[in-house]
Amino acid sequence: DKRSFAYWNTQIHDWHVESGEFRIEIGRSSRDIVLTEKVFVESSVSLPKHYDMNSIFMDIMEDPRAETILKPVLDGFRAAFLSSGEGETDAAQEAITNEMSLAMFNYMPLRTILSFAGDNADPNLLEQILTALNS
Repeated sequence: DKRSFAYWNTQIHDWHVESGEFRIEIGRSSRDIVLTEKVFVESSVSLPKHYDMNSIFMDIMEDPRAETILKPVLDGFRAAFLSSGEGETDAAQEAITNEMSLAMFNYMPLRTILSFAGDNADPNLLEQILTALNS
């Protein structure tokens, strides 16, 4: 039953079952397994997501709704990062692909948004993004 696969989740203060494949083993001992079977369990409850300034972009971008919120911000940073003074593009800028810039951002915490915004940073930007992500 559901409880057989549940663990106590401190985030929701309740028992929770994660979706996934589980392997059930029957044996005389841990060294003498005589039967193994895999079962797939589908969770009926979605856990609420909560992001903070230390959440990394890769984790946030896994959530389609969060990706919609952050994509314009990331596109703006990428454009600012790649733009040159006169709008010219040099070899280094041409070498930076979308994949490379996404890989660079993947492990950065959300708080780095303020660093990339520089002097133009709206002090409320991070709070606005977090409010949108967590609503």
